[in-house]
Amino acid sequence: EEIGQTQLEVIRSDFQGTLQAAEDATLRMAMESEQMIKSGATRAEMEEFFYKRKREQKESSNGVCFNAYIYVGEKDWTIIPDFAMPPEYHAQERLWYKGAIENSDKIYVSEPYIDAMSGIMCYTMSKKLPDSNIVVALDFNFSEVQYLISKMDELGNRNSLIVTKTGMIIGYTDMNLVGQKVSNKLPEYEEILNRVMKSNHLDSFTAQMSDGEHTIFSNETNNGWYMILSVNNWAFYKDSYMQIIFATLLSLIMMLAIIIL
Repeated sequence: EEIGQTQLEVIRSDFQGTLQAAEDATLRMAMESEQMIKSGATRAEMEEFFYKRKREQKESSNGVCFNAYIYVGEKDWTIIPDFAMPPEYHAQERLWYKGAIENSDKIYVSEPYIDAMSGIMCYTMSKKLPDSNIVVALDFNFSEVQYLISKMDELGNRNSLIVTKTGMIIGYTDMNLVGQKVSNKLPEYEEILNRVMKSNHLDSFTAQMSDGEHTIFSNETNNGWYMILSVNNWAFYKDSYMQIIFATLLSLIMMLAIIIL
């Protein structure tokens, strides 16, 4: 069990490193934008800057970061590269903007949502610039989450889940469930998630599932997402069970031989 928890902690550290790199990129973009606006940059100059940064971020992150944009409240500029904004699109109503305004002292990490431009499931990191209504944001897809799920699943006989506090699935062995609610698609995990959220130390515990008893490992990322690893106990303790069975049979045979002799 200690090995299982350690393996999950290693994967969590990898995931946390990815999130930290995303936060660093968002902060750099915010600082560069602030300097340009203070120097009196025009809208055309800001658009050129964000188109360039979008290409750079997409290339450096292997496509995980796929867009970078800004809303300048004082001038009512909404600059989103390669996005033909419909008339009903208002940045002030979007999750990334409202979240950054309400959490102005830190980088805001949104709940996963369907991107209006690409139509894919993503999450956004956004930052409000000091003393203004200007918000800079970067979009990230879940390809890195899929990679982590595959690492959690690579030994087989286990299911992996990454979920938000509100119960939205952002990673699972079956990636078709991303964006769905645990309560609707994985009701077995609803009680497990509740137990994980109530656990201060995120200790492992056992839970009864449809295919038998499972050992549950969990961990939490810094932004409040939960990583859950469910391992079938027969698969988990199979080697130990087989050793016990073999030792028991061998002992019985030896006892029988002694009785006969």
